Amino acid sequence: MTADTGVAGISIRLLSTPLARVSGAILNSQGLPSSDFYVMLAPLRDDGAQTSSGGLTSDVDAAGKFAVGKVPPGTYNVEVVAKARLEEIAKSGRPATNVDGAESGSSDRERPRHR
Repeated sequence: MTADTGVAGISIRLLSTPLARVSGAILNSQGLPSSDFYVMLAPLRDDGAQTSSGGLTSDVDAAGKFAVGKVPPGTYNVEVVAKARLEEIAKSGRPATNVDGAESGSSDRERPRHR
């Protein structure tokens, strides 16, 4: 597709980018579906650092299934976060910490890297 800018010698060409869908299921340690989580895709820069914007999220249904649609090409951290942990952060404005100062709930978060 091209667009006329009305200025001689300048044209704009629009390209479509294919988008992906990421889906799956969350199972607890007994292999049963769990809906107590959110799934988040956090985009990574080329140097591997996570960006602070552009993340995509999905709720997990009663069957443990999730789907994140309209995912642009790129590299992402896939995070599975307990709903209770996010509710705690929303109430307090900050993550909970253990006595030693480490962020609690880290076992509730998985960060496999996918491209």
